[in-house]
Amino acid sequence: QFVRARVLRLVPAVWICATTTALLLLTVPGVDIGSVAHGWVNAVAFVPIGVQIDGSYWTLAIEIAFYALITTSLALRRNDRWVWRVVLYLGAVSLDYWMMQAAFADNPAFPTRARMLTLMPHGVFFALGALLRRLSTETWSWRLAVFSLALAWGCCFEIAVRAATVARDYQLTISPYLPIAVFLAGVVVVALAVRLQSAMARILPARLAAHIGMATYPLYLVHQAAGAVVIAWLTAAEAPYYLASIVVGVLSLGFALWCAAIPEPGLRERLARFRLPRAPAPDSLPIASPPTG
Repeated sequence: QFVRARVLRLVPAVWICATTTALLLLTVPGVDIGSVAHGWVNAVAFVPIGVQIDGSYWTLAIEIAFYALITTSLALRRNDRWVWRVVLYLGAVSLDYWMMQAAFADNPAFPTRARMLTLMPHGVFFALGALLRRLSTETWSWRLAVFSLALAWGCCFEIAVRAATVARDYQLTISPYLPIAVFLAGVVVVALAVRLQSAMARILPARLAAHIGMATYPLYLVHQAAGAVVIAWLTAAEAPYYLASIVVGVLSLGFALWCAAIPEPGLRERLARFRLPRAPAPDSLPIASPPTG
């Protein structure tokens, strides 16, 4: 049941957005059709290694590795306490990884794809999400609150290391403070989400809010490579770059809202017709799935 829910959430948007990106890339003069086809296959098949059709897809393999861990935990012992402990241990191991990097690495580099798939570098993010959910819906615990702060430090250190790695690779001057600030603002919103929902319900209809939330995933998948192609079209037509960027931002938002409203639900409905053998349902789902994109 857990795997089925994850497949129905992740697959339709990827199939639609990866195909859209591939078609746009094929319009670029001199593009290597074989490379585009290879990237498209890797994307729609969720291949965890190799080149994807769009650079933003790199996070999907890590997300699937986390879902595989939860699926294995549910298969071994189907109760929420066991899975909760697995997530806490994951967070502790990941936090220890970044503490070791901070203590002993003079110039930490962003981890390789193989190491990322072990969840050591990004387990702090998943564990922090689970802890915020627990703190906002159940009894408050100072021990969990302190652990959440420690995990948040690990997340910020990961962001700083990634910014430094990108700066070295591309010879850019990149400060980590802005992305860290954006990340922490998002953490605050997630932490207060349960309380904010009642206030937001008076401003935004629940159905519209859910649709906007569903659109964040296709927006994440389509904005980068496809957006770059459209910007290239517009700048080649002598449009100013800032205007091209605004147009692409509007088009990306519009495409994401359309995708979440029409083709994605339709494809999800077709995929849902395929039935797998069902095991007895667990007493309860252990944690909320982290948002995608």
